[in-house]
Amino acid sequence: MGDYYEELNNVSDLDGLLRGYKQNKESLDSYKKLCDEGNQLIKDIMKTNNIEKYTSLDAIKATFSIQKRQDFDDEKLLQKIKELGFTDIIKTKEYVDMDGLENLIYNGELDGSAIADCRIIKEVETLRVK
Repeated sequence: MGDYYEELNNVSDLDGLLRGYKQNKESLDSYKKLCDEGNQLIKDIMKTNNIEKYTSLDAIKATFSIQKRQDFDDEKLLQKIKELGFTDIIKTKEYVDMDGLENLIYNGELDGSAIADCRIIKEVETLRVK
C-alpha cells in the first residue's frame, strides 16, 4: 500500500479512511461504467467497419479481433455419442445429494459430527461502504 495508508492504521483513522475509500470507490465505479461503455462502442464500430487495427491522430493504437471459443452442449453430445455407439467413453460421476444429506442430519439419522472432517470452511472478508 502507499505510504499514506501505512501511516493510518488505528481505529481513530477509520472515519477519514472510510470517507476517502467511499469517494475513491464511487469514482472508480463511475469511470468503470464509462470505460465499459466506451469499450463496447469502439468494438461495435470496429466490427461493423471490419477494422482490425486503428491508430488515432494522437497515436493511440487499437486492435480488434474475434476469437472463437469452442465448447459442447453436454446433453446433445451425450445423445450423439450414444447414437454413434461409443458408450464406453461415457462416464458416471458420483456426488453427494446435499439435500439428502441435510435431511439425514435434520432427521437425526446421521450425526453431523461424523462428517465434520469432510467440511471445508473458507473465510471471506467483505467490506461494504455506502
